[in-house]
Amino acid sequence: GSTIEFWMKKDDFPPLVGAGGTTDEMILHVSGGQTNHGNPGHELGLYIRHSLNNNTFWLQYVQYDPAVVNKFYTNITLPSLTTFADSTWHHYAITMQETSATNMKILAYLDGNFETEVDFTLSTALPTAMSGNLIGTIGAMGDSLGGTFGLTGYGGLSGSIDEFRYWKTARNAQQIGRNYFFDVGGGGNTDTSKVNDDDPLKLSVYYKFNEGKTLTSSVDSVVLVGLQLFIF
Repeated sequence: GSTIEFWMKKDDFPPLVGAGGTTDEMILHVSGGQTNHGNPGHELGLYIRHSLNNNTFWLQYVQYDPAVVNKFYTNITLPSLTTFADSTWHHYAITMQETSATNMKILAYLDGNFETEVDFTLSTALPTAMSGNLIGTIGAMGDSLGGTFGLTGYGGLSGSIDEFRYWKTARNAQQIGRNYFFDVGGGGNTDTSKVNDDDPLKLSVYYKFNEGKTLTSSVDSVVLVGLQLFIF
């Protein structure tokens, strides 16, 4: 399983058409496992699709070999939230857990509280992981193997993100509820409990967005964890 969690604040949505327009605002996009277009690979995206609703995420995974051989995609609507663009910081968490070779359970949380569950059935068994030459981006698209959405820079997010974490495990309600408002021991600043071989917290990626404050190179550090996304 895996978990995507982050804080986000939005004041508005971009126009759907015209200059700067987009129907998709990317939260996380990962593609790769290939050397160029037309080769086997993977693509995972979580984004806001406000052409559907103002409180709906869209989650999609596609596997290419080189044509599409497997995919899942689903809306994730948050019933307690009227709109993402309420000029307020909110914490969002999306967990993904493979319940069988062809079934996926997706849970969504808002500000530490459970919001909704989506169960999805696939026609083909999912792979166990995404690995290889991965390109991961936050707030815009890095690349799209099949040209599904667009190319580099497409789907720019109109908003702010903080405390972005990607876990290679499906976090449960207690873990999310207890920790969503606090940072966890995985950064390079003053954390005494690190994510390493001796203390494996299954935290693949953690961006606190507060590095570089002291302007002293011997003190400042950047959190970049080696990336292999176990998405299911």
